[in-house]
Amino acid sequence: MENRLQELRWKKGWSQQQLAQKSKVARSTIGGIENGKIKNPTIETVYRLSMALNADILDIFYQG
Repeated sequence: MENRLQELRWKKGWSQQQLAQKSKVARSTIGGIENGKIKNPTIETVYRLSMALNADILDIFYQG
């Protein structure tokens, strides 16, 4: 699964730590998703990130 997490985070002007605080997702998880080490995050993680970014899940994660 591909993602635009870093791009959407940058558009908000947020650091990984800020997104972690807003989403209640560990900063290490966010970093892992952004650098491709975590390819299939849990549904809960995906949901929390989408809510924090106010973005549709399919705008963040897509089949590449």
